[in-house]
Amino acid sequence: MAALGLAVLLGYGRAAPASPEGIPNLLISEVSAHDPEFVELYNATDQVMSLEGFWFCYYPSDRDSWSDPWRAKEFPEETAIQPHEYFLLAFEEGAPESAPSADWNAYSGKLINADAGAIAILDGPPGQGAVVDAVGWGACHLSLGSPASAARPGWAMTRRPGVNESEPFLNTGSNEADFSHVPPAPSSAAAGAVLVLDDAPADERDTALPGLTVCGAGPGTCSLSIRVESDIGLPGIPQPPSVTLGPGECSRIVIHLATYEFNVLDLETTGLDARNGSIIEVGWVFSRCGEAVRTYSSLVSYEGVLDPYVTQLTGITSEMLKTAPGPGEVLPLLLDELGGKPVLCYSTFDKRFLESSIASLGLAIPEIEWIDVLPWARGAFPDLPDHRLETVTDALGLEGRHHRALPDALLAGRVFWEALQRLGSSLLITVKPEGAAFPVAAVALPVDSSLIRCDQ
Repeated sequence: MAALGLAVLLGYGRAAPASPEGIPNLLISEVSAHDPEFVELYNATDQVMSLEGFWFCYYPSDRDSWSDPWRAKEFPEETAIQPHEYFLLAFEEGAPESAPSADWNAYSGKLINADAGAIAILDGPPGQGAVVDAVGWGACHLSLGSPASAARPGWAMTRRPGVNESEPFLNTGSNEADFSHVPPAPSSAAAGAVLVLDDAPADERDTALPGLTVCGAGPGTCSLSIRVESDIGLPGIPQPPSVTLGPGECSRIVIHLATYEFNVLDLETTGLDARNGSIIEVGWVFSRCGEAVRTYSSLVSYEGVLDPYVTQLTGITSEMLKTAPGPGEVLPLLLDELGGKPVLCYSTFDKRFLESSIASLGLAIPEIEWIDVLPWARGAFPDLPDHRLETVTDALGLEGRHHRALPDALLAGRVFWEALQRLGSSLLITVKPEGAAFPVAAVALPVDSSLIRCDQ
């Protein structure tokens, strides 16, 4: 969800396209261009806003004139949006229960499904009406300001929150600056919420982490739960975790960050095929902010004869494995250590091998939050000729033996921490009504590495 700027008083009737300051009274607050497809509008005024005479238009990426939409449709007669509430357009026929509940099903079939294009609201027919607000994304020709980057399938483009309750959404004129990517969070006339950033920090400890205010933006009282997720498994605890708000009522939310701890896993194996290969060594590191706190490593017995290439690469011989503990002894111990914290590995190879080996023992595969370090290394060190662990660690001047499980796990943890210092991370805060399929508000907060707690 998302959208706005300054409120301007309007009587019920035809809505002025913009305030004297140039900030639209009616904003496109969210666009989901892939399944589920919808567009969300927000009434930024203190009065009921009529949509009679307004048109919804969609432009593919090859269009270069607001007068030439691919699809255009006038809003139904007597359509209106209540003050500081939402209007939801959907584009599905016979939508499943998991799809957003629309205030207006603009088209009976899928409309957008595109990595580039533009959505606009006009105050008259195409070629006659002026653009009230528009959002362009990807490699499109039409946009008010620079186009936003396209959200991947399953995510939506959502206006970023503003800094106070009177200006709850960004509207700088740059779609790229105003919109972020979050999972779909459509509000509607049935339920709604606005998330705004507080000027004051969350608390003295987290001096740079902004506080949040959630405001009810629906017609009635609604119970809302607050959830915090992280792209690195950083624990964020909302206080309070739930609120009950009436129309226009607001509550401050403080996000407390817990100490950041993670596991790092590395495996040495008999080959590349997870279905037919075997684990011959495990290495595990429990890390607090990149510093190893506890480690574990073990060879794993293997009755076959190792490929000479594996022995040359790792230094592990078939004879060394004959007296090692078996996988039925090593892997359950390893699983006990991995529980409760995110698990890092360098590429998904180790994840696939571990899950295959667990299944072959007849054990249940536990729920683990996996983090692949390889994309982090690519993002943080784009100029390297390749992003093999050896290449990255050499570039960083990190010393350690390669192709043994524990040394590689230690190095992978160091690489991840270095990448995190450069790239930062984010917290995703969502607001969801009880029993709803989708959140009604979402925001991605950037987290500078200096905010990550490393104390016990």
